[in-house]
Parts: sequence; structure tokens; C-alpha cells
Amino acid sequence: MGFWRALADRLMPRRRTATHRPRLVRRATIHCPHTGGLVEVDAQEGETGRLELVLHCSLRRERPVACDQECLRLAEMATSPTHTLFILPPGNDFPDEVD
Repeated sequence: MGFWRALADRLMPRRRTATHRPRLVRRATIHCPHTGGLVEVDAQEGETGRLELVLHCSLRRERPVACDQECLRLAEMATSPTHTLFILPPGNDFPDEVD
């Protein structure tokens, strides 16, 4: 049974749920869509590298949903150079010790 289980794990790596995978978070400096000033934004990448969620903004700590959507739609967010790449454990929030 162990052989077949190992073979199945090799052939079907998607069996592991997304909650057990580490998260990739990139930090970039962009122009804020609301104020126009420079801000540092930490955005979580999905499995394909697409930005899915803004976890932290240097201007607005509460991270309103409207700001999250505006930042993710900016072309500057996707094309700006990444200053830092974080590999975080599974979860939903941004750890405080990284700030």
C-alpha cells in the first residue's frame, strides 16, 4: 500500500490543499491611487504569480477593501520592481514581526 500511496503523491501533487502551501508576498513601491504619493505595498501572489490580495500598505494600516481593489488593478503594481520577497507560512494575515 505504501508504494501506491507514494506513486499517487508523485502523480497528483495537487492533492495537498492550498492552506498547507507557503505564501509568496512581494513588497513594491507604487504611487497610491488615492493620494498620488509613494507607498510601500505588500501583495500576496497566487499559484500562477498573479497578485491576489494586498496585505499591508504603509499609508493605510487598516487596509480598506476599496484600496485593496484599486491597488490590485494598477498596472504599476504588477510591473514595478519588487524590493523584497517574503515567504510566509500558510494563513490569511501578515505577521507583525515582519513590519
